[in-house]
Amino acid sequence: MNRQQSRYFTTAQLMDEALLDLLQNKGAEFITVKEICKKAGVGRSTFYLHHQGAPDLVKECSEHVNTKFFERFEQSAADTIGAIRTAPLDELVFVTDEYLRPYLEFVQDSCSIYRAVLANGHTLQAQERFEALAKHIIDPVLERFGYPSEQRAFVISFYVHGLSAVVQDWIRSGCETPIDEMVRIIKTCVHPNGTNRRLANAKERRE
Repeated sequence: MNRQQSRYFTTAQLMDEALLDLLQNKGAEFITVKEICKKAGVGRSTFYLHHQGAPDLVKECSEHVNTKFFERFEQSAADTIGAIRTAPLDELVFVTDEYLRPYLEFVQDSCSIYRAVLANGHTLQAQERFEALAKHIIDPVLERFGYPSEQRAFVISFYVHGLSAVVQDWIRSGCETPIDEMVRIIKTCVHPNGTNRRLANAKERRE
């Protein structure tokens, strides 16, 4: 990276940080380009070299947050993919405190930018990556639990879109509901008793 490129990315980072700081005190719809420029220490012409407007910056920030999220959990996902075929079935139930809590904690820490994204009519820009992750993790897990191949796409859609909808509603409320309560709600939504029955059936088939 040459000096000009380095300066470009440094300026972009300053504007991202300025937006995140401003979001702590007001909604994205009330934040102006003038405020962002003042806090970032850049001129309006520099801002518009990078972005079309404040909503565009909000969208970019959310993409950066999503990248950090996937980088944070990339190794655990890779470990899970590698173990799916041989792990005991009770270790393949991911709707648990162990898996949900770190995810919800990350979302809560990034609530201001995610809320701004939703308020501006954008999606969280992570759906495609979640669907790719589902293909490599949830599909083979469902196969291990004995779901027929023709049903698995629908079950994956239920998990991915259902969890996304619940989390988006939580974000819109400002993540006010405690994480412990959110974990309980999500676990109830996916009917863990049904999962337990499948575990028992799978165990019986092995025996």
